[in-house]
Amino acid sequence: MRVTPQEAIKALQKQQYASVNFLHGEEPYYIDVITNYIVHHVLSDAEKACNQLVVYGKDLDVGQLLTHARRFPMGSEHQVVVVKEAQDLADIHRDKGRKLLMAYMQSPQPATLHDQANKHKTIDARSTMSKALHKHAVVVASPRLYDNQVPQWIRTYVKEQQLPITEPAVA
Repeated sequence: MRVTPQEAIKALQKQQYASVNFLHGEEPYYIDVITNYIVHHVLSDAEKACNQLVVYGKDLDVGQLLTHARRFPMGSEHQVVVVKEAQDLADIHRDKGRKLLMAYMQSPQPATLHDQANKHKTIDARSTMSKALHKHAVVVASPRLYDNQVPQWIRTYVKEQQLPITEPAVA
């Protein structure tokens, strides 16, 4: 299911967790916001010791990732597995790695919140991986902001922070 970054954040704030979150796009701001929200708010500090794993894609392959994702939480309702810069997973660009990940997405561990953050790159919408993601995961696209979109984004951000801003400051 495709959602906007704002919809994803609202769902997380309502504690509506998906088993697999796939974040991608050229604009890293919302990818970082969503990932940081998951890391800091899903589990309590006591639960994080045994049930939270934050890794970088370059440090493991898909098989190792799925070994962590398939574990059961210890003393908690959920476990969190966050892969930052997941585009660097060792075998994600090979058939074996993609097949393993797609098989996991079809029957994920329900107690695991798997967050896969792919920065500075979008997934090809025509690929079988993309189709599987849209069918079995929450997909959040974070497209690059063009220069003409920046002022409106600033207004919205400042309004969300409940702060005042003048038009010269926006410009």
